[in-house]
Amino acid sequence: MTIFRDIFEHIHLFKDLVEVEQYAQSYLAHKNIDGVILEGETEYVDAELYVCSDCFLAQLYRDTRCPTWLQRQILCRMLSRHKPN
Repeated sequence: MTIFRDIFEHIHLFKDLVEVEQYAQSYLAHKNIDGVILEGETEYVDAELYVCSDCFLAQLYRDTRCPTWLQRQILCRMLSRHKPN
């Protein structure tokens, strides 16, 4: 996906996961992309919801270009979302 190529080309400009998400949202808006189809799904997901989704974070995390600092922040976000009661 082109968005990931652009994120990692500019990764040195971001200081945290929030800035990466903001960049992704503005990138999708600039390209007039209103939604995406997630792997294994048949319906569109709103672009803003996608950028906040576990799927987006997992794709970022698994990318070989993802720096350690970003992987840590993604992991913390994922763990905080899925805390057992």
